Amino acid sequence: MLNRQPYPRNALTERLLARECTIAFVSLAEAIKVHGHADSSVDLPCLEAALQAPMLAFLDEGLADPGQLAMRLASAVAEAKAFPYDNLRTGQRCRELLLRKNGIHIEPGRFDLIASPPAPASPNR
Repeated sequence: MLNRQPYPRNALTERLLARECTIAFVSLAEAIKVHGHADSSVDLPCLEAALQAPMLAFLDEGLADPGQLAMRLASAVAEAKAFPYDNLRTGQRCRELLLRKNGIHIEPGRFDLIASPPAPASPNR
């Protein structure tokens, strides 16, 4: 997946429409927003190619389960390294967003692959 050029948007959209796809995917703007830091050093073609991974899985492999597509998305975003940092966390947030957009609500961070840093110890201990 690394350094793959994105599919032409119009061609991909036409293929999805022809298959009557009802899955709501994550957009480029949404992925940048969930990353949380607007940064000019984002590799946009690389990120767009990663975001297309679940679309291509739907089209080429017949995957229609939002859970499987969300995992494909999380993996693709993390591996693409389109952002200078936080690629794994961004992939996880994109996964959660794809699930929410398709009516599957999970507790944010519940299935993160990386743990949040532990809370500082209380001074009273």
